Amino acid sequence: MRGALPLPTALLLPILLFGVGCAGKTEEAAVCPDSAIIYGLDRFNGTDANGRKIVANIENIDGLCQLQGETLDLDISFDIVVDGPEGTPITYFVVLADPAGNVIEKASFATAVPAGAGDGSVRLREQLEQRVQNVAAGTSADYSILIGFDLPPETALEQRRAL
Repeated sequence: MRGALPLPTALLLPILLFGVGCAGKTEEAAVCPDSAIIYGLDRFNGTDANGRKIVANIENIDGLCQLQGETLDLDISFDIVVDGPEGTPITYFVVLADPAGNVIEKASFATAVPAGAGDGSVRLREQLEQRVQNVAAGTSADYSILIGFDLPPETALEQRRAL
């Protein structure tokens, strides 16, 4: 019989057509924005209020991005490596900039060296989620994510000059 599909193909065809019909309705992977740790704000060397030494560094930015329509969902993670006493507060900020370099959002966050961390350095994995509206298709890579420690300006300038 001409034009008849073999049985396995006939059974798979509805599944394939269903999958194609739904393809436009799901999230698609997007090229993530350029992510960077701000030079000079990537580390902190100082002391706490009790004179105990604190050394901290931001490292290992990683992320996933999904685009659904004009909404870009970002899932960003990075490490903060801290050598300091338990309870040491660590503050940092994350900036999201549009393709023209305009700041869309800046948010500050705080974490701390956990109890029982012991002596030596501890690696804290920070994870953030961000939703960006009105992202045109093909432009997600033109956005920027910048991360740094929230330091007093004089400390930041001193650290930058020291490099």
